[in-house]
Amino acid sequence: TDGLAVWPPADAEEAPLDGLYDGLAAGGLFYGPLFRGLRRVWRRGDEVFAEVAPDAEAVVGGEFALHPALFDSALHATGFGAFVADPTVGWLPFSWRSTAVLASGAGQLRVRLAPSGPDALSLEATDAHGTPVVFAEAVALRRAVNGDDAGDDAGPLIALALLRPDGTPAPPV
Repeated sequence: TDGLAVWPPADAEEAPLDGLYDGLAAGGLFYGPLFRGLRRVWRRGDEVFAEVAPDAEAVVGGEFALHPALFDSALHATGFGAFVADPTVGWLPFSWRSTAVLASGAGQLRVRLAPSGPDALSLEATDAHGTPVVFAEAVALRRAVNGDDAGDDAGPLIALALLRPDGTPAPPV
């Protein structure tokens, strides 16, 4: 969390967020209002810093140590860094190494992403007061595909179109 001691990060340049979620939707990744929590992003060298603040009332408390909308929104900053070989396609988190939730109850995050290998990044986040919340040594990213792109070379992810319910009623018990 040393990279988050000064906020906003020293010597970092703020990046515009204009059209972020429209661009993700055009690529087949649709986010509802609660999952649109990325508020500000900065770049410094290979590092990306982000402020994440979904609807705090919805993400604080309840049954989650770290609400999925808060965590997912933190990863939306991935597109602002050079973490992947081909930035023209969408990428999603695939596997996590040495990950720990260090505190619960955060309603917003300060996030630092940094490269940690080919198509991978490290993630560390604190709450608004600087208390460490989550850490991941490495998050491997994989190319997202939609139903139109699925084919022999579609990559390791299942086409999202295959995950839709088909509406077939269950047999009576």
